[in-house]
Amino acid sequence: MKKTLFAVIFAFFGLVFCSCGAKKGVVIEIPELEKGDVYIVYADPDMINAGTQEELAHAVIKNGRCEIKLDSSDFKGKIKECSVTIINQERQFACNLPLAVEKGKTVTLHIDGVNDYLNKKSPLKVSYSGSKYAEEFSQFWQQVNDSFMELSSNNNAVQTYEKQVGIYKQFIERHPETGFVYSIIIGEMTMIEDDNNPVLKYCEELSETKSDNVWLNYLIAAYKDRKVRAATASTLVFSAVDKDGNTVTDRDINKGKLVLIDFWATWCKPCREAIPHLQELYARYHSKGLEMVSISVDMNPNDWQKYIKSNPFQWTSLLGDGNELTQRYNFKYIPYVLIADKDGKILKKGIEVNKLEQFIPEYLNK
Repeated sequence: MKKTLFAVIFAFFGLVFCSCGAKKGVVIEIPELEKGDVYIVYADPDMINAGTQEELAHAVIKNGRCEIKLDSSDFKGKIKECSVTIINQERQFACNLPLAVEKGKTVTLHIDGVNDYLNKKSPLKVSYSGSKYAEEFSQFWQQVNDSFMELSSNNNAVQTYEKQVGIYKQFIERHPETGFVYSIIIGEMTMIEDDNNPVLKYCEELSETKSDNVWLNYLIAAYKDRKVRAATASTLVFSAVDKDGNTVTDRDINKGKLVLIDFWATWCKPCREAIPHLQELYARYHSKGLEMVSISVDMNPNDWQKYIKSNPFQWTSLLGDGNELTQRYNFKYIPYVLIADKDGKILKKGIEVNKLEQFIPEYLNK
């Protein structure tokens, strides 16, 4: 399933952050929004781990604009980061964006392109002004969004990731107190599966850094946790149940020369659309050593039971614990396919169904 990364990046700031001092505020300009609500919230890593956040302000947009005073907000430091959520009155539009509040400054957040965003034509056009930091962050944010647009086109991905690292490094050098950059990298880290990815290499570099920056330390902890999980997920290990409620594990599967595991769900349209392709692969390569297992992550077992009864698979079909499986194999979307050899060593993760036709015969013909 193709990921629309430029939309995903806005969700990263569902995690995020705000500032200190007197006479500080925010102006929101969003001309295409007649009426709506604005929420500014703050959360540090400890609050995120606890699942909490602090609401600093709630304001109402009228005629595409609102002003928010934050003089009562008491935070240490000159600049700290928040997130701002904007929802229109009809609840058809919502976005979550980073927002830095500065001591003695009024920061303006200007947003255009709402209609194109709603029609999935392009990301929002976002700019910040009111201070030198706001202007530099505005440029940084545009560069980051441009890079994610490049990634969504799947052209020169490695080169684009390298460009991202350069963008991150440059902003961190200018603003070592930043938390925004680390929060973006943390969000991106969860979507990257290739350990040789330039962004992950940069995370490895950062993991050797000592700093008082709580967000850098949060990133380091997330990266180390990822490495531990990656080590435990290099071998095929699972436990699920069949249609009769019997437990089936990886040890019960005849792995042949190659075993393909398809994680899916009945509610997932791309998953259902992939099934005919899997059927073709199974028919063509099963006799040559390919085994297949489909593991549903449906929350409601009845949905899965009903589907496989009407659409029986020729291969093993199981129901698994979605939370456990996604954590073990570190995937955030379905369908998610991984391939292991006869010894259970995982050879490929997250391979797209349309690319299996190339990989499977090449491996089986070795």
